[in-house]
Amino acid sequence: HYYSERGCSFQTFYTIFAFATNAWLNAVIVRQVHTMLRSSHQRRRYKPPPIKVVCGHAAIVYCYAIFIASMTLWGTSLHRHTDSRGLACLPLEHNLQSSLFFWLCYFWLLIGIPLVYVTYVAFDVWRHGLLPPGGRTRSVAIFFARITFVFVLMWLPTMVLLYMANRVSGGWLVFGGTW
Repeated sequence: HYYSERGCSFQTFYTIFAFATNAWLNAVIVRQVHTMLRSSHQRRRYKPPPIKVVCGHAAIVYCYAIFIASMTLWGTSLHRHTDSRGLACLPLEHNLQSSLFFWLCYFWLLIGIPLVYVTYVAFDVWRHGLLPPGGRTRSVAIFFARITFVFVLMWLPTMVLLYMANRVSGGWLVFGGTW
């Protein structure tokens, strides 16, 4: 039952940093896999990005995640953190304005855009048959399926259940945070 404002701020920062970093790095990886699959499907040689470009993409994602994670530390009443029914300190809705900001802006900047992009790419890969089920592409298919699984079956239910737990009490909603 110990609650520290400083501890809650730190937990909010590193949790949101982890959410944003994971979501956006997976989107960057999916983009590269999609480019590789398109090239292969069109019988063109795929040239992977140089290490310098990969490190640049990672650095941009990390800087962006720091920006998103630090938003609750700015001291605005629109976007502040609190403990979610004792589960974790996260930026949560506390009035109509904060709810609108969260669902119309922050959610999309945090995980919404990568979620939509990965879903689009998964649909595009399936629709165009870019990923044959067997042969030498099996390892790519498994890798791509894992990323899609993380987004569709892990991130989306977790975010929805975790943020629903702030509004409704019940043990099954807390499962969203532990999932």
